Amino acid sequence: MSGGLEVIGGVGGTAVNLAELDALGGTLDRAADHLEDARARMRRGLAVVALGADLAPASAERARAALSVAEATTGRLSAEVADVAARLARAREAYGTAERVTLDDLMARILGLDRVVSPLPAPITPVDRARLALLAPSLVLAMLPWGTAQVSLRRADVGEQTRHPPDGVGDLMRGIDALYPASGGPPGAVGVTRIESADGAVSWVVLVPGTQTLAPGGSNPYDDATNAQAYVGVPTAAMTAVVGALAAAGARPREPVLLAGHSQGGMTAMRLAADPDVRRRFRITAVVTAGSPVGHMPTPPGVSALHLEHAQDPTPALDATEPPDEADRVTVRRSLAGTGESAHATSSYAHTGDLVDATTHPSVVEWRERAGEVLGGPGALATSTVYVAERGSAQ
Repeated sequence: MSGGLEVIGGVGGTAVNLAELDALGGTLDRAADHLEDARARMRRGLAVVALGADLAPASAERARAALSVAEATTGRLSAEVADVAARLARAREAYGTAERVTLDDLMARILGLDRVVSPLPAPITPVDRARLALLAPSLVLAMLPWGTAQVSLRRADVGEQTRHPPDGVGDLMRGIDALYPASGGPPGAVGVTRIESADGAVSWVVLVPGTQTLAPGGSNPYDDATNAQAYVGVPTAAMTAVVGALAAAGARPREPVLLAGHSQGGMTAMRLAADPDVRRRFRITAVVTAGSPVGHMPTPPGVSALHLEHAQDPTPALDATEPPDEADRVTVRRSLAGTGESAHATSSYAHTGDLVDATTHPSVVEWRERAGEVLGGPGALATSTVYVAERGSAQ
């Protein structure tokens, strides 16, 4: 715990590094080989001592006794090191399998996608079965072609606004909150902020709100169809909207981008950050999600991810997956017990974001340092534009 926050993962976590396990396994294998080589030399020494025993019986006996003890000890050490190496190899394979095969892959197989890892785990665990039962209606929605629908974009009437860049995670959450229709934002809004630092470097922040209607297939892309599609990893109209907004704003391939999303918007952000086609167009370096079920999603390579969760918010738990403990991924949990705050509200996550901005936990500090490349620092100026996305007919 750090200031009332539970922090999982990041540089302060206990993640399993498969490359380090491989290197350690190689070291152990070489050590076992060296010990066996030493043991063979001692055996040859015993044979030489036996040949000359008649010339100096007392000295030969002392040498034989010493070599016998050393040979036996080396043999035990060799066997122990080999056993540790074998167990490490089994553990490494188990961790590797766990990383390669997830329920996300199982969902993809159900949908007939070609990015499935084989073989699937057997048997399916009770938790997996519960998740499949829970998501069965959503799988039907995900198979419908709304992700391939045309998406049109227009600038909102508010136009461009020049301001200071977001000052941290709390500011990012307040920015997302302002995009919701309940806060006065237009339905289907995407916020794009161009940041120019004091040295002229340009970066981008994209704000993506969550579900705004449960009825699937309408003009607003933030609907329940997008929830289902984002969960299982098929293209969504919301993803198309975000990519289109970044392109319309003028983002260039080498300029760093931070994606921040609440609820469904967090799923959209994670899917975009891991999408190879999107990564070829834009340099996404950081992701922030709040109240989003993203534990089952892969960590995009080279992306520093921060996930906010409230203990009383059921939405992040919909994937029934514990947050990954990985170096590039930090999950911060906060209990709202006794606070009176609404568990899933962006205003509550803004308060949590303020606490995250203030914590000195090493994992969060590391994330802030990496995200600082995007947020610009002292003297930076930001120009924000709100785009409105509307879904058209499926292609």
